[in-house]
Amino acid sequence: EEDTVARLGDSEIGILLSHSTEKGAHALTKRLIQGIEELTFHSGDQIERLSVKVGIAGFPVPNESQVTADTLIRYAKHALHTARCSEKTTVQLFSDMKPFVG
Repeated sequence: EEDTVARLGDSEIGILLSHSTEKGAHALTKRLIQGIEELTFHSGDQIERLSVKVGIAGFPVPNESQVTADTLIRYAKHALHTARCSEKTTVQLFSDMKPFVG
């Protein structure tokens, strides 16, 4: 009852798990992906499947004292972008990413 699901963009959905750790979010994500990837859609003679890429940012963020909701969304989107650019990575945790120098 305390979790929130919202559409963030054309093909982006955000899930706020207010009482979960990054590990918990990752475990849930793996179950969701498995369920989604098992779905099949028929289009004429073709069978289509969905693919899923996920970016996860958790709180607290190491080495940062002032983190806002906007910051977490930005970090999750950055992790999502990294996952989208990878052929192998389906789920990217922001905490596993190497810091970038700006």
